[in-house]
Amino acid sequence: MATQYFFEIKENGLRIPKALGTHPNFGLSVKGEWPRRLLDISTLTSLERQDGNIYGDEREPPFSILSYTWGRWSIGSGPRLPVSGVTWTIPAVDERRAFTVTSFQDVIRQIGKHSRFVWLDVACIDQENYAVKMDEIGRQASIFAKASQVYVWLWTMPISTLQPAAEDIHRLWVSPRPMSSVTRPGSVPSYMVTDSRELDSRGFPTNHHEDISAVSDLLKRLKTSVGHILDDWYFSSLWTLQEAFLRRQAVVLSLDAQPVTYSSDGSSMPISFVMDSLWHLSTSEEPVPVGVQARVVEDAQGQGDLVSKIRERVKRAGLIMFPFATNPNIQYGMARFRETSNKLDRIYGIMAVYNLRVGAASPGADTSREYTLDELEDEFAISLNARSPLLGQLFLHTDRPPQGRSWKITQKSWVPHGFDDFSENKRNLAGGDDGTSSGIYDG
Repeated sequence: MATQYFFEIKENGLRIPKALGTHPNFGLSVKGEWPRRLLDISTLTSLERQDGNIYGDEREPPFSILSYTWGRWSIGSGPRLPVSGVTWTIPAVDERRAFTVTSFQDVIRQIGKHSRFVWLDVACIDQENYAVKMDEIGRQASIFAKASQVYVWLWTMPISTLQPAAEDIHRLWVSPRPMSSVTRPGSVPSYMVTDSRELDSRGFPTNHHEDISAVSDLLKRLKTSVGHILDDWYFSSLWTLQEAFLRRQAVVLSLDAQPVTYSSDGSSMPISFVMDSLWHLSTSEEPVPVGVQARVVEDAQGQGDLVSKIRERVKRAGLIMFPFATNPNIQYGMARFRETSNKLDRIYGIMAVYNLRVGAASPGADTSREYTLDELEDEFAISLNARSPLLGQLFLHTDRPPQGRSWKITQKSWVPHGFDDFSENKRNLAGGDDGTSSGIYDG
């Protein structure tokens, strides 16, 4: 018998990660730190911090952060953001392949509607002083903790494309699962559709049935929407994986600097919800809601192929486990699906999720030393085990490690089911008689 699938289309039920303090991982209390510089949006002037955390004429002002990706399109000459007050050359990007200076200014002005200051890497981190640059990179977790708001810029899509795509992955939840033969002989093939935009007299989403062709059209639309979002370069960068995690409630902005919103109330849709919605599309073990009478039929090959393509596309973006779990080893394992321009950024671009500083980003580091990636990986793993021996070993290798190196976490790893949440204040782990594991931790 062919595999059968149940397709549910719904809006409610997705998990929105709750606030977990200043740092999202394992109960860490991260002291927010003031950046070395902030950009005054009104004048595009980079202001260096003065004694007392004063920037220009303001003491300890609220500031925002813009999270975006640009390094892969950096070029030696071209239009640049017209920033004053800096000693380095503002990087230029290839406007034919990335974003334009005009679009860059538009998104900065959008941020300026809510905040006078923004921490913008090209304008606030010295791009030519390696020691200063690495020190600021090492303080990234603390700077993100201090910011009043963070914005994510998905610069490949105008709002006319991004908004409907985000709504689709929010509303269309495909949950394929093998089913036994439950349809009666001679019954009309159909799929149950739950659409939360249509409510019954009790306020519950209505259920109705669609034939295979209608479901196929819905799946094609969902596949297109998933592609629109995951084709944005933000979802292939390692640095942005880290930044999205550091501030889960970051507001998502389009190419034309418009915020993505919930259609229900117009409030901003955070990056956490976008990534969580995508992750749900890659899972197939979600239970059917209690009380829902689903009619299922044997799926035609076309629908099965569409489901598989959607799931595989999401998995290729690294969303193979709950992306905003509090065990940072999950994000570390996701890192292998992301790209970096510099091989050492495989560590520098993810260490902030642990609030660790290693290599040239360590306090007082000898920045003249040239590290290899192996050296950085060793230092990172040693630092992790020194901080938390339990967390340092709470992973499974996906590839066989070299002899004598099985103790060291690598990005070719994953976290067993049941250990996606972790706290430094939780210590004891227990395994069940049925072979499952659970976290007890207290003590």
